[in-house]
Amino acid sequence: MNVADAAMKFAQSMADLSQACGLEQGLREMGIAREALPELARDAINQTRLLVNNPRPVDEAAAMQIYEAAW
Repeated sequence: MNVADAAMKFAQSMADLSQACGLEQGLREMGIAREALPELARDAINQTRLLVNNPRPVDEAAAMQIYEAAW
């Protein structure tokens, strides 16, 4: 198994575990309003300590796409 396949298998295992534990599976289920997503995206790009190690650049538009997918 290559690294990418192992990473995908791990991510799926974590998703399965969180669902089996009864955890909410998205921001919507956690009570986050869709209207809050732009503010969350703006705030996220200010977390430079975390973003410097990201394998690809994350700007506000990319952060918004991530939050939309998570909602």
